[in-house]
Amino acid sequence: MSAFNSRSSAIVLCLALSNLATAQALSPQDYESRKSQSATEYQTAAQRCNSLSGNSKEICMTEARSAEKNSRAELESSYRPTDKNIHQARITKAEGIYAVARQHCHEVKGSARSTCMKDAKAVEKKAKKDALAEMKSMDASKAAPTNMKNETYEKDIQK
Repeated sequence: MSAFNSRSSAIVLCLALSNLATAQALSPQDYESRKSQSATEYQTAAQRCNSLSGNSKEICMTEARSAEKNSRAELESSYRPTDKNIHQARITKAEGIYAVARQHCHEVKGSARSTCMKDAKAVEKKAKKDALAEMKSMDASKAAPTNMKNETYEKDIQK
């Protein structure tokens, strides 16, 4: 297993175990505060990247952009905790992981580069598939109590 693949698998596992689904709704003031904090963190990270050059700089900038997108997506899922926003936050994380991995693959030459790109794409695809499965699971769990309530209600009426 390549070094990229084992690191990425660990990251995907952490994403799968994240608690986005149980996020508490934020107040509008907290939302705006965290939104500006996210922008400030991105600017700071981008400034750190300016001292680098070549692919190292590209990796650094991709990591900074990915972190900002992830932060914004998580913020949105906390502010408006809908299934769609929670799902979108997971998709954004998967896409960020892929973007960073793709930049790391540019350092590799030859067939190893092709393998690296395939591994990166496979990890992204799995993370997106897991996010979709989780969203379907959330939809099913919301539908189940409603059906159970209807059955219980119907049984109570028949008595």
